[in-house]
Amino acid sequence: MPVCKNLAELEAYIQKKINETLMDEVATGVRETMQETIDEDVYRRYAPVKYVRRNELGNIENIKAELEGAGVLAVMNIAPPNNSVLGTAYTDYGGTSFARWVNDGLVPNIFNDKHYVWEDPAHFMEDTKDDLENSHTVKNKMKIGLTKRGLKVKG
Repeated sequence: MPVCKNLAELEAYIQKKINETLMDEVATGVRETMQETIDEDVYRRYAPVKYVRRNELGNIENIKAELEGAGVLAVMNIAPPNNSVLGTAYTDYGGTSFARWVNDGLVPNIFNDKHYVWEDPAHFMEDTKDDLENSHTVKNKMKIGLTKRGLKVKG
């Protein structure tokens, strides 16, 4: 650990390590948890009969993490919808529209007037948050990452 000349330098040093850990270990843990929750809440719920499932929602490459400021990690799913529904009017949630559709039960039925299970809310976003809280993933990953970066962490 470098010698810090004042409290501001120490705070900046620690914040840098926190941000690095958020973007590495914590982001990986959150992205993997979301991927697992999507598998449980969306993919295992039913086998599609009216469309071809592309598995884009559960593709780890579509689950992005970014810092929204010092110590704030944002994780979003940017999976695109099937081309068949791209022209359907919807509210854009900053590139996360398809994930919102599935989560909130807003996927349009473009086939007929029947009701299909994909139109029901999947709640994978809320369930991901719950899974993260119950498993202490963020706390554990933060501890691992900060220790790896040379900081002593208690608790």
